[in-house]
Amino acid sequence: MSGMAPDVSGKGGGRRCRPPLGVVLACIVVGTSFASLALAQVPTPSVRAQARDLPGDLEGGHPVPRVKLSVEGFAVATPFATRVALTGLHAEVYPVSRTWVRGGIGLAGGAGSGAFDGASANVQYGLLGGSLGAQLPGRVTPFIEGHLRGGFMGATLDRPINVGSVRIENASGTTWMYTRGLDAGAEFYVVGRLYLSGALGWTRATWGSPDTRSLGTGEASGSSGELRFIDVTSDSLMWKLGVGI
Repeated sequence: MSGMAPDVSGKGGGRRCRPPLGVVLACIVVGTSFASLALAQVPTPSVRAQARDLPGDLEGGHPVPRVKLSVEGFAVATPFATRVALTGLHAEVYPVSRTWVRGGIGLAGGAGSGAFDGASANVQYGLLGGSLGAQLPGRVTPFIEGHLRGGFMGATLDRPINVGSVRIENASGTTWMYTRGLDAGAEFYVVGRLYLSGALGWTRATWGSPDTRSLGTGEASGSSGELRFIDVTSDSLMWKLGVGI
C-alpha cells in the first residue's frame, strides 16, 4: 500500500492527483506557527507605559493637590506691647505635587484691627511667597510644609494718639513685612478631585515699625532727619481652613 491517495478521474477523462495527507498536515502546522509568531510580535503595553499614561495629577492612583483656597489667621505684635489678629484669604497653586513632595506658590491678603490709647487701628496686609513640604496622597492626604512669604502691611488710626510727649494725628502708613513658619494638616477628598483642607502651625512675622519708643526724646530720627524704623518680630499660632482640587 502506498502513501499516495488513489487517482481520481476528471470529467474529461484526465487524471487529477490528490496531495499526500502528510503534506497537508505540514502546511497546517507551518501556517499556525507563522500566525502565532506574528501575534507574539504585536507590542503589548507594559506596566510602566500604562503608568505613564495616567493623568499627571494622579500619584499611585490617587489625586494630588493642585490648587487650594484657604482662610488663614495669625497675629503680629506691635511696639505698644499689644497684638493685632489678622485674618485673610490665601490662594495657592502647586506646580510640584508628587507622592512624597509638594511645592507651591501662594498669594495672601487680609485685614485686622487693634487698639491703642483709645484709638482703633485698621490693618491690611498682602504677602507673596512659596512653600515646600512632604505629603502622602490618598483618600486622606496628610502633609507638612514650610513657608516663606514677603509683602506689605498698612495701618490707619481713627483718632489722634499720644506717644510719650508727642501727639500723633492722622496716623497712617505702609511698611514691609515677611513671615516664615511651619504647618501640618490633611486634605480630605469628598467628591472626585474636590477636597477639604485643615492645617495648624507656627509662624514668625517681622515688620518695620517707626521707633515710637524714642519719640519726644530727639532720638527717633537718624542723622538725615528721617524717622527711624525698627524691626518688630513675634511668633504666633497659625490656622488654615480651605477647599481645593
